[in-house]
Amino acid sequence: MQRITVLMAFISLAIIMNTSCQDKKALAQLEEQKALLEKSEKNKFPQGAWKNVKFQHIFTDSLGKTVTNDYNIDFLKMWSEKNFSFIGHWKQDTLIRDFYGGGTYKLEGNRYEEHVVYHFTQPGKVMNYTLKALIELKNDTLIQISPVDDNGQIDKKSYSIEKYIQVK
Repeated sequence: MQRITVLMAFISLAIIMNTSCQDKKALAQLEEQKALLEKSEKNKFPQGAWKNVKFQHIFTDSLGKTVTNDYNIDFLKMWSEKNFSFIGHWKQDTLIRDFYGGGTYKLEGNRYEEHVVYHFTQPGKVMNYTLKALIELKNDTLIQISPVDDNGQIDKKSYSIEKYIQVK
């Protein structure tokens, strides 16, 4: 009888340990899936329409002085899963110029790369231009700084800051 009790306890312990190991394995798989999902969500670009609220170009002139130009550009930029486009108006004094373009993009972490296919500066022509930038997203505000080099370093001699607010 004591032998049967010990055997039953051993079998029960083995079942519990096996179930526990399976649970741990399942839990580890769930944690791994959760981490992958969080990573993909982190790199997922906020799709939809964004209104530009700031377009600023900063550069160093021939005398070594830093110059900042704020541009009056009223436009929206839209992103889908793989494509971007922008449309609006560039206002300078009494001149109003159409402002548009688009193409495809890639995002890895905060490094953003646009492959511009069409642009208002060359209407009717297919462009083959790549712009590398850094993207920072804070709630409903997106900041894009460009250009950057292959290491994500900003060219301090000449760069632009664009600030967008998400359209709801």
